Amino acid sequence: LLYTIAVVLEKNFLARIFAKKVERIVSEKNAEMDAQLAKKCVLIVQLLKPNAIRSLLYLDERFADVDFSEIISALKAIETIPTPFSKMEHLLYATRLIPLCVSRHYANKVEGASIGADDFLPIFVFCLLHSLPMYLSSNIEIMTTFTDSFLQSGESGYALTSLETAAGVINKLEVQESIGN
Repeated sequence: LLYTIAVVLEKNFLARIFAKKVERIVSEKNAEMDAQLAKKCVLIVQLLKPNAIRSLLYLDERFADVDFSEIISALKAIETIPTPFSKMEHLLYATRLIPLCVSRHYANKVEGASIGADDFLPIFVFCLLHSLPMYLSSNIEIMTTFTDSFLQSGESGYALTSLETAAGVINKLEVQESIGN
């Protein structure tokens, strides 16, 4: 019951506070990392062809024709959501879409319809790169700092850990501006 009350309060009353005060404070604190990650995402997406990005991420070629646009849109939307709980809900939604998009693509085929953990993270990083996040580090901190530890466990915790890991992968990717394909 208390959890439900907290969720209702956050969604109905705290949205304005987070939108105006907290996000600005967190964004200022993480401005350098946000800018670095945003620049890297833009650089990679603009300079490299999708096949080169998949190769850079060791993403299996069987996913080359899968439509990930729904996941990319869901990840983009996180940046516009003001409250931590709602951001976390949307992140969870985006991660649940990954196996769904793959299984839809392989609906009438026996092989390739399922993914494992080794497939999940490269797909997630690929989609996150293409969502061109502007405030990735800030959003991670907002979700980590302002959500209950209960919410950071189980499937939601896996989604948040995947986002943190994906941000680390993006940060470590080395792409020279002279490389075009």
